[in-house]
Amino acid sequence: MTHALPRILCALALLFAGCRPFVPATPGSFTELNDQDDFDYRAVSAEGVVLGAKAHKNDPRVDLAFAEKSLEQRLRSSGYALIEKREIKTRSGLSGRQFRLGHDESSNPHLYYVTLFVTDDYVYILEAGGTKEQMLRYGAPIDWHVEHFQVR
Repeated sequence: MTHALPRILCALALLFAGCRPFVPATPGSFTELNDQDDFDYRAVSAEGVVLGAKAHKNDPRVDLAFAEKSLEQRLRSSGYALIEKREIKTRSGLSGRQFRLGHDESSNPHLYYVTLFVTDDYVYILEAGGTKEQMLRYGAPIDWHVEHFQVR
C-alpha cells in the first residue's frame, strides 16, 4: 500500500462518512461525545471538564506565527486573560502553541486551554475548559490528550 492511498481513502471518507483529518486521543477519565455541531471531536469528564478539537482547511494559507497572533487577539477581545503561553510538541513530533487563559463565570474562576497546530493542509485547534479546580485536577489527562494528538 502506498503512502498516498490512506490519504485518498480518508479524503473519500471525508465526503461520505465525516473522516476527521486527525486522530483524537481520549483520556481514560473522559468519554467521547457524538454529533457535536461546532467540533470535529468532543469529550467530557464526569465532573464536566470538556475537551474539543476542530480542523480548518489552511486556506488561505497561514503559518503558526500568524495563526497564533490572530487567535491571541480574538481570545483577549473575548474577555479571556492570558495566564501563560507555551510551546507544545506532540509525541508524533507536531509542534504548536498552547494558550492557558482564565475568566470568571458568576464569580467562579474557570480555566481555558487552547492548543494550536498548523500544517500545510489544516489548522488544528484543541480546547479544554472547566472550573479552575477541575482543570487543575485533570491536568495530567488534558496534557496526555494534547501529547497524543495525531494528524492523518
